[in-house]
Amino acid sequence: MKKEVFTFSVRDICEIALMAALAIVLDRFVKIPIGATGGSINISTLPLFLVALRHGWFKGFIASGIVYGLTTCLLDAYGMQFFVFDYLIAFGSIAIGGLFSKLIFRNYNKSKALNIVISFALVVAVVAIFFVIRTLSASMDSMIFYGYTFGASVAYNVSYIGPSCIAVAVLLCLLFPAISLINKFYPSSFLKEEYDEAEENE
Repeated sequence: MKKEVFTFSVRDICEIALMAALAIVLDRFVKIPIGATGGSINISTLPLFLVALRHGWFKGFIASGIVYGLTTCLLDAYGMQFFVFDYLIAFGSIAIGGLFSKLIFRNYNKSKALNIVISFALVVAVVAIFFVIRTLSASMDSMIFYGYTFGASVAYNVSYIGPSCIAVAVLLCLLFPAISLINKFYPSSFLKEEYDEAEENE
């Protein structure tokens, strides 16, 4: 593994902290609550996907699973027994975006219609993987702590995770030109090599 996956520059820390803070604000104040046992339709994971896409899987996991997951678990005040499945694993799975990040931006930078479609399809696929993992993780907690059946817990969690993921996937695709432009002028250490090669090939 290259060192840029695991090392944090001051700029990385500042950007990741700001994105995690924005995610927490969106989670607390921009949402549609669903049900009595928690859950809401929101776009709080959007900044966390940006961290994973710009900085890779490791920093994405730190931002989403550790910083965001632990903070929102404490703020929600349901108890630390929910942390592993409902927060650490559920939100930590956003880090998967970092595994596909270079492939996504490499295709997008080719500026050909087919490659752009491929990059958008990969973005949607990453959000879909997150949807499946978060739904299963949250359903585990629903069964363990609330006595739901598997079918009922999945149905309940899909009711708010599904719309949230659809909204985030759409916004990521709409914002992608701006994200790519930011990467061009302010590439993260994780993506710098990709954008240097793109400039050489222009």
